[in-house]
Amino acid sequence: CRYCMILFAGIAAEALVYGEAEGGENDENLFRSLCVLLDPPLSVAQVHILLLMCLFLPLS
Repeated sequence: CRYCMILFAGIAAEALVYGEAEGGENDENLFRSLCVLLDPPLSVAQVHILLLMCLFLPLS
């Protein structure tokens, strides 16, 4: 989940500073690529759940 937060922090920072996140699609694609490399790879549904967890769970 921490890797997810690091990747998507760039999207949030760009949106805050510039009003939009043009590079967000690249970050999201990179994250999906990383999830496929896991053993076993994550499904699209699992990736979505992970993204939601990153948004709502505190860092610990």
